[in-house]
Amino acid sequence: MNKSFDKATSDMATAKQLEALQHVKDGLVTYKNYGYGAWRIGGPSNPSVVGKLISNGWAKWLNQKEGKCAFLTHEGEVVLEQHKTTK
Repeated sequence: MNKSFDKATSDMATAKQLEALQHVKDGLVTYKNYGYGAWRIGGPSNPSVVGKLISNGWAKWLNQKEGKCAFLTHEGEVVLEQHKTTK
């Protein structure tokens, strides 16, 4: 992975995105079907922010029996770690 790319992406992460990345890392973000075609992102993070993490490639969905659970990609882990080391 390109180090300059990692730095650029972590600089673009907002406070809400960093908070959502931590929620994903903790296993708190899910994607479940609550009825006929009613798929919803659940957990403490804003669904729009979680969607942005997915579109940025910082998180992905893992299929499970009850629905899906979000997990961090390598890029997401790098963004979260870079933020923790710069604090």
